[in-house]
Amino acid sequence: MATRREFIQTACIASAGVLLVSTDVVAAESSGYIDKLTDANGKYEAAPLPFAFDALEPHIDARTVELHYNFHHKPAVTAANKAEEALTKAREANDFALVKYYEKELAYQLSSHILHTIYWTSISGNGGEPSGSLAKAIDRDFGSYSKLKAQLLAASVAVEASGWGIVGYLPATDRIMIL
Repeated sequence: MATRREFIQTACIASAGVLLVSTDVVAAESSGYIDKLTDANGKYEAAPLPFAFDALEPHIDARTVELHYNFHHKPAVTAANKAEEALTKAREANDFALVKYYEKELAYQLSSHILHTIYWTSISGNGGEPSGSLAKAIDRDFGSYSKLKAQLLAASVAVEASGWGIVGYLPATDRIMIL
C-alpha cells in the first residue's frame, strides 16, 4: 500500500496535462514542493507559489491567481491550524461532540490545503498535451486524452460546492484514475 506522500507525489506526476481541463494548461516541472504542507514546527503552511501571479496568463489572469492563493488557499491553511488546535482541546476535555465537529472541519480545511498545493504544483502556462509514457497510459486507461478530460470535467463538476477533480495513479493496479 502506498503512503500518503507516495500517492500525492504520484498523483501530481500522473496529472501532468490534465488538471486544468478547461484551459489545457499542463503540469509544471517541480518536485518536492508538494510535500511542503507544514512549517518547521509542524503547523500547516501555504508555501510560496512556484511561479509569479502572472505566469499563467493568458489562461488565468494574475489577479485571479492572487485572489485564489490569498483568499482561498491561505485561509484554508489558517482554518486547518485552528481546527487542529480546537480538536486537541476537545479531546483533552472528552467533549466528543466537539471532537466530531472539529474532525470534519479539519478534514475539510486540510483537504483544501492539500488540493490547492497539488493544484499550484501541477500547472504552468506552457499548454500542450501529455506525451510519452503518460500519453500511452492515458490512452490505455481512458481511450484518449480527450476522453480523460471529458471524464475529469464531468467528475469535477459533480463535486458539491468545490469542483475538485484529480487524476492520480494507483501503483497497486498500475492504472490512472480520476478522484
